[in-house]
Amino acid sequence: MVREPVARDLGPEELLIQAELFERLIAPLTELTASQQQLFARHILEATRLVDLQEETGRTPDALWQAMVRIRKRMVRLLEGKGVTSSEVMEYLGELARPCSLD
Repeated sequence: MVREPVARDLGPEELLIQAELFERLIAPLTELTASQQQLFARHILEATRLVDLQEETGRTPDALWQAMVRIRKRMVRLLEGKGVTSSEVMEYLGELARPCSLD
């Protein structure tokens, strides 16, 4: 018998912390280009696979990958410019750097 981990609901304080982190993460989006905003939203926020974005945008795998790298780098600079600490940027990067597959 395999036991599944028990999921617990987040408490009010944890929910507030998550909401604040998310708000700080998306605040710089207005400073990205419209195309970058769309890619960020589709891939990071909506969890659309890169292979699906490749089909939607007509970009080659390399072009799409480079666009995502530029977005991540720009987001780091924007977050740092808004006073987000290096450790917070690394935390955000961890969220953004989840595995992406082109297949």
